[in-house]
Amino acid sequence: SGGGHEEPAAPADAHASAEDRLRSLSRLARQVLCSPGSEIAELPTRMSPLRRLWEPEEALAKISAGEWGCEDGPMLTRACDPAELRATLPRWKSPLDALDSGNANAPGLRRGAMLDCGDLRASVRVRTKRPASWVVEQFGIPPPHRTSLLNVVHLLRSTDIAASHVADVASPPEPLAAADTSRGWWGSASPFVLLSMRGSSMSYHIDLWATSVLYTVLWGCKLIVMAPPTQRNKAIFREWTGAGERA
Repeated sequence: SGGGHEEPAAPADAHASAEDRLRSLSRLARQVLCSPGSEIAELPTRMSPLRRLWEPEEALAKISAGEWGCEDGPMLTRACDPAELRATLPRWKSPLDALDSGNANAPGLRRGAMLDCGDLRASVRVRTKRPASWVVEQFGIPPPHRTSLLNVVHLLRSTDIAASHVADVASPPEPLAAADTSRGWWGSASPFVLLSMRGSSMSYHIDLWATSVLYTVLWGCKLIVMAPPTQRNKAIFREWTGAGERA
């Protein structure tokens, strides 16, 4: 998956090293997962990949050797050129770049491509289809004057882009694709493109089982909160889902 998330105001430690930020995130993970009343006292051993920042080649080697799988949790790599990850990523630096400009070396979304959108300011939260040109236009409006708070989560199809194949725009590293055991059931998978406005969020959800994916942020930032599938957490999730996301 890939996408952009608008940058919020810079925190006081904006110039901290990547290692310092990772340590801060590790502390946050412990606070979230090991809070009072939690069923776990500390981060599970199998989530140990979260405790460090991996070099791209090192991460890919570990995956290729079968020493990491989709059940072992995420691995965080340092920011790098897509070539180091052996991945293909969209060459978009902002939402405005997402629309195709006729540049064959940087294909984008067709203006008429219908994207799956959610508007968090709507009175009823339903997902609708909107043209890519309209979506990009909304991002061009200054935040104080926007009437929509968009969170676009769209499964990219070949008809959505000005390229021969989706892989020409986005594709994961081959070792990661080979580790994706879900392909045995569903065949090849297409990437998702996410375009999120500042202040938007995604509903709590359970990711598809047995999938191995590359999640990259092209611009801005995104905070991801994860919780282990304990009986208590699953019960809370079922109750929340039954409330129609109003809880």
